[in-house]
Amino acid sequence: DSAARAQLAGLAAYLREQPALRIQVEGHTDAAGDSAFNKALSLRRAVAVRRLLIGPLGIAPARVVARSLGESQPLFPPTDPPARQALNR
Repeated sequence: DSAARAQLAGLAAYLREQPALRIQVEGHTDAAGDSAFNKALSLRRAVAVRRLLIGPLGIAPARVVARSLGESQPLFPPTDPPARQALNR
């Protein structure tokens, strides 16, 4: 979506100002469904962000690593199942 792309553009601008900085992009999911699927899903998400940073936004590939956290580290705590799923997926 456009808000996410704007945030990534801002991150890319910051990375261009800090040429020695390297980052790790982490993908998350919730625990709904199969854990292997969630691990793969979170990796696809992280890789998609990495591709945007190194492709159209021009950040050197060596500066961005993608990592899958899957359901082991949800971004938001599992307090309310419908909200948890919406926020972590």
